[in-house]
Amino acid sequence: MIKYLPQAQMDQVWLVLLNAGLMKLLSEEETDARTKLQAYQLFPTLILRCPHLAVKDLSPVEFIFKAIDKEIEPDIISAARDAAVSMARAYRGISGVEESLLKPLLVSRLEVPATRAAAVRFMVQALKHSCDKVYLLIKAAVPGKHSQVRDEDSIMEAKKALYSGLKNRSGTEKGTNYLVPFSEFLKLVLSQDAITEHSPEMLVEIITYLRLCLACDAGIDGPLENITHPSDATASIRRCLSSLNQSDPTVIQGYVKMITRLVLAQPDAVGLSALLEIVGCLKQVASPVLQEKLKFFKQLTKHVREDVRSLSSEVLSFLVPLHEIEAMQQCTLETCKTAQPNKEFEEVHGAILRLGHLTARSGSISKDAVQTISDFLSNTSLCNAAVTSLGLMCILAPLPISSEDSEKLTNSLLDMIFDTKLTSKIKDRVCSTLSQIVVSEESFQYKDLIIEKLLESCKQIKEVELCLSTGETVASCILGRGSSLSGDPWTKEPSQEEEG
Repeated sequence: MIKYLPQAQMDQVWLVLLNAGLMKLLSEEETDARTKLQAYQLFPTLILRCPHLAVKDLSPVEFIFKAIDKEIEPDIISAARDAAVSMARAYRGISGVEESLLKPLLVSRLEVPATRAAAVRFMVQALKHSCDKVYLLIKAAVPGKHSQVRDEDSIMEAKKALYSGLKNRSGTEKGTNYLVPFSEFLKLVLSQDAITEHSPEMLVEIITYLRLCLACDAGIDGPLENITHPSDATASIRRCLSSLNQSDPTVIQGYVKMITRLVLAQPDAVGLSALLEIVGCLKQVASPVLQEKLKFFKQLTKHVREDVRSLSSEVLSFLVPLHEIEAMQQCTLETCKTAQPNKEFEEVHGAILRLGHLTARSGSISKDAVQTISDFLSNTSLCNAAVTSLGLMCILAPLPISSEDSEKLTNSLLDMIFDTKLTSKIKDRVCSTLSQIVVSEESFQYKDLIIEKLLESCKQIKEVELCLSTGETVASCILGRGSSLSGDPWTKEPSQEEEG
């Protein structure tokens, strides 16, 4: 009857079949397991026969979720969950009063371990994509504060719903938006945070998603998941953030404070990358908010994790007031000279990076600083930081060293590319630094030497990515100041690159 009764007649008896039929049968204690299994299998079929009636009556939804929590036998619990997920299609596109009633019902079921995964899948199918839905999915992707068991099923389902559409570069797939507007979602998050502060775990998921929304709004081409700064994406994201700040400055300030709270509680790449993005793009807005945390970020440059040292060094360089930056450079240089790498590795590593980033912001550099950092090129553990720092030092001005020292440094860097003991990551960084050194001068004296050695090395280099990096370095040597590397990557516009 449920499967084949004509629609006109089904509309007339649907409520009776539901209330006096299946729901009554499943509620009776004497109903045997086999009958229950059959009833749960029929339940979504009945709901889907009359979705226009189902959306006006949410009692079946409430009933099926209570059943999942109430049933004892695993097979019957599984059947009830399957029924809940299958019937969700009947509520797809629900809106208005009905949606406002369905949403809290599903939210309450997210708090119950037995119904959590089914509630997530129901939500994905039934609710239209919106900031509210995204927020609920993010909550589902994070175990509750008092959760004893990490529900992998619900976490996986929530993250799948949040991120599965990212492969489609338009941000949509089959007409369904997967990323919501950055400003709209940020306002929702801040309003919720004002009521109850989000946990660090929740903030990680929120900030990760917000950065994807920001990149999408900025019109970034290519994958959105691993955007770093400064890069080709920086100018577009800076314009997007600047526009939002002009329309509503309090929102950006709230965003900075929220990210800072995460970094203070849990210093890692997620929070620091987000903070770097906003402090680098909107220094005038973010820096005043973070001034009182200057000592904290300086301390982070000595952190045990390399990514934290690297990111915090760059964040710090934007926070130091211009009238204090040279004094901090000198203090950092002294640390590089006096600290012992074997005993104070993290401090020395952080100081090397800090000096490079501070110089990139001030444009003021001494020959002593270049020589001190160059001495670390022979240290296997610190050479990557040294190479990075040297590249940063010459972003705004050429390295203030003699022709003889310049030749020596160039040869040292070229030798590192062919050193079999060094990793591809370090060699790639060497190529970037060589390129930066070349474009920092109007006519770099040893660019022909670089071109000659790199062209000769083509047959020796086996790694594809390193071949591409050396090719880019050769191109930089040819283009000189006309290269896209010329100028401060944090402040220049794409048009400046095209004009050279």
